[in-house]
Amino acid sequence: MWLAPAVLMVRPERFGFNPEAAVTNVFAQEGVSGPEDAGAACVPPSERARARFEVERAAEALQSAGVRVFLAADAIEPPKPDACFPNNWVSFHPDGTAVLYPMAVASRRAERRPELLEQVRAFHGTRRVVDLSALEADGAYLEGTGSLILDHAARVAFAARSPRTTTAGLSAFSEATGYRIVAFDAALDGAPVYHTNVMLALGPELVVFAPDLVAPGAARAALLSALGDRRQLVLEAAQIRDYAANLLYLSSPAGPVAVLSRRAFAALTASQRAMLGRTVVVDIDTVETVGGGSARCLLAEVFGVDSPEP
Repeated sequence: MWLAPAVLMVRPERFGFNPEAAVTNVFAQEGVSGPEDAGAACVPPSERARARFEVERAAEALQSAGVRVFLAADAIEPPKPDACFPNNWVSFHPDGTAVLYPMAVASRRAERRPELLEQVRAFHGTRRVVDLSALEADGAYLEGTGSLILDHAARVAFAARSPRTTTAGLSAFSEATGYRIVAFDAALDGAPVYHTNVMLALGPELVVFAPDLVAPGAARAALLSALGDRRQLVLEAAQIRDYAANLLYLSSPAGPVAVLSRRAFAALTASQRAMLGRTVVVDIDTVETVGGGSARCLLAEVFGVDSPEP
């Protein structure tokens, strides 16, 4: 499996609870991000400042681990409460393709800022931009690597169907990129899993997932077959609620590294942590609780110009 050596991150300026996004994202909660005094030295008091602080510290942790970080500034206007989650609107691929995605949440569409492509274009070696955003007019949605778990080497995309990951969106992505789609239905607490990346992650020879969330039948069988002989780190629903699958493997000079949050790491057993291998654990409590996304959601992978070609 190919791992990216770099990521695009966005420092949020107008972070906050997004009620429109929360309709389908049960992880996001309003007004429960912690006391305003924060209770710890060097931690900013306001919710917006805490989120910005968390993203900056996460970027520093990745850089210390040998991962290159393109930390972009958010544009203050228009307000974009979820701007720190760039992986939902863009993905950069090893073959030089960049994809712009159709967003189900209308208030998030302003996050698509083509100028940010220019910040990583030279490193990525972008040769082709696939813009799927016009699908929004037809009610077809696909929210980047929130919706898609991509195995670039095998050219396979795993996806849990939901209001944010529609069949039409998946078909358009497959037609434009040539990736084979492995789609399935999954539910948590009686509702569709809004993004695949909260219940499934891929690492070198490893899959981190909660198979019990997937509806039984042919689609589950197809998913298990497509995952092949990878070692399985199986999670329970309670661990999914703590973002234990919302992690990303990246490449570093010291080898593969799994990036996950402190909350996710705490939810894992000692043996599960050992299966992950080397980790970078980041403190992003405000981002998780209010924004409804964890470590993987902060990171849009960027493959370099020397990445392997499919």
